[in-house]
Amino acid sequence: MDGERLVETFVELADTLVDDFDVIDFLHLLADRCVELLDVDAAGLLGTPTTAEPPRP
Repeated sequence: MDGERLVETFVELADTLVDDFDVIDFLHLLADRCVELLDVDAAGLLGTPTTAEPPRP
């Protein structure tokens, strides 16, 4: 893994966290950079509910 590219990625991701950032674009960028930096074929993200109640069966 290229350390310089990793630093650039953190800066790029931090730059997206402004008042009007698009969550979908941010997550897409995150997945793309994971594929690039980790040298894998694909990356995915799993969302979970933010409620305090456990999911119903």
